[in-house]
Amino acid sequence: MEGVSIRVDDAAVRAAVGRVVDRMTNARGLYDGIGAAMVVSTQMRFERERAPDGNPWPQSLRAKLEGGKTLQLSARLVQSITHVADDNGVAWGSDVAYARIHQLGGTIKREARTQTVYRRYDARADELSHRFVPKRLANFATDHEVGAYEIEMPERPYLGIDNDDRIEIEAQVKEWLAIADGAP
Repeated sequence: MEGVSIRVDDAAVRAAVGRVVDRMTNARGLYDGIGAAMVVSTQMRFERERAPDGNPWPQSLRAKLEGGKTLQLSARLVQSITHVADDNGVAWGSDVAYARIHQLGGTIKREARTQTVYRRYDARADELSHRFVPKRLANFATDHEVGAYEIEMPERPYLGIDNDDRIEIEAQVKEWLAIADGAP
């Protein structure tokens, strides 16, 4: 995954998973189950707008001005959360290009450029609308110089493991241990 992903490096989780993996010839099923559970847990963080440590995300400007939830205007990011499992482990995350900046925060640098702005001109009223419209709806366009600028994005961590995740992973490990030990 190019966007952002997470690999578990939690001592308690590694110890629990290690007990099962040592007894298995193929651990992919265990890792696949853990990955699926972590995808659901991550998606629930979007619903709650909270980081794995329980802290609320900083509200986005769009959510403040227009309402709605932070990081969910199109739901593309939350819907892109997936996992990849093999015999050696599991990773989950998103391949969306902007996933990393939302997880980790950072500075977005925009270069100076020329921007075309599209609007509607009403010839009968001899009036130019002040509202921008998509190119396909426009009958008037102007070019404007936009200077370079930076945008500071706060981190809004959504990937990670919380206490509920540890409990879920431990439950899956116990199920796999029972299977490995031949329990019905």
